[in-house]
Amino acid sequence: MSHKLCYSPAESAQQLGICKNHIYKYLDSGDLRSFKLGQRRLINHEALDEFRLKLESQHTAEVRGEL
Repeated sequence: MSHKLCYSPAESAQQLGICKNHIYKYLDSGDLRSFKLGQRRLINHEALDEFRLKLESQHTAEVRGEL
């Protein structure tokens, strides 16, 4: 991942390799933290990295049959 301070939802989706609709679903559910700056919704680098690690952990648990 590049190290911008903040990403738009579209940039976040690109970084994670998922569609933008999934990003909005995670934002709406509170699973992915964000903030508004004027009319823009932004996701800071730390929140995106934490979310990525969470997804990786969930995937690993599913593969191991822990979930």
